[in-house]
Amino acid sequence: MTLIQLAKKCGVSVATVSKAFSGGNDISEKTRAKIFDTAKLEGCYDKYINKCYPKKVIGIIVPEIMSEYYTAIIKHLDDAIRTKNGISILMVSDFDDKKTQEYFDYSSFYRKTDGVIIVDSDTNLKNSENIPAVVITSSTLPEQQNTDRIIIDLESGINEAVKYLKTNGHKSIAFIGESKTKRKEILFKKALENNGIYSNRNFFVETDKRFENGGYEAMKALIESNHAPTAVIAGYDKMAIGAMKYLHEKGLSVPEDISIIGMDNISDTKYTSVPITTIGLNLDELSHEAVDLILKKIDSRYFKSRHQIKIKCKLQVRSSVKNINN
Repeated sequence: MTLIQLAKKCGVSVATVSKAFSGGNDISEKTRAKIFDTAKLEGCYDKYINKCYPKKVIGIIVPEIMSEYYTAIIKHLDDAIRTKNGISILMVSDFDDKKTQEYFDYSSFYRKTDGVIIVDSDTNLKNSENIPAVVITSSTLPEQQNTDRIIIDLESGINEAVKYLKTNGHKSIAFIGESKTKRKEILFKKALENNGIYSNRNFFVETDKRFENGGYEAMKALIESNHAPTAVIAGYDKMAIGAMKYLHEKGLSVPEDISIIGMDNISDTKYTSVPITTIGLNLDELSHEAVDLILKKIDSRYFKSRHQIKIKCKLQVRSSVKNINN
């Protein structure tokens, strides 16, 4: 429907219709609402509103905002989107695949966004052909082949951490985690195998608590089991901080008694009493790759190829690992 046809349908002038979509303040809100409602009924609302508001709107679906890991990714994605003259809309799924699909469908069918970036989800998205989508994940599951993916290469990062510990003489290495770090535990076991280190089942502790409390309780369970390792890799940095607190309370020190490595390289790891060695992400590269890819998909609906872009992790070496070779 043309502007002339829409104006005739609404009983107003073409100039009034143009002012309604351009945000003009010399028409009444009642008239603007009438024009918008008619345009929506006729299926041309998006056509005209998008011409007046050229900024791309990108939805970001994340599992939670309690973790500094996810808030850091959100911040970097938002910065990258703004750099490209876009706007981001945040949606939180609470680690619920049904919510992820629900938010994706909302973005797709109600056309509130131009594209969607989904962080850390294994959901095999339905209706992915309806709206440009990019998934940021550490998974390489084939079920996700229906979407473009930015893959966080945790496997190489965890392998580098285990190799680093082995180089420093550690062969009794434990993993502490919780229900949401299962994938990391699997990659840790694989890294032990790759580095020829025995996988002791007593060195795997999973707690039902999270963050610092989870690390504290996991380290407590590990020490009280009388199967003390020389080094521990934590599922993420907050757990590593909690583990260090427990050791300190027990009169044990890091790294003299036990070495610790975390994951995610959050800002706190530089400022703990013993700065923590951690597996970090290149968030600048990650966010720019994701945003560049989603914008290419938005700009060209023929841009259909399934991309898998790997982003390497890097071991940030600090003071929490002791060389015990001598």
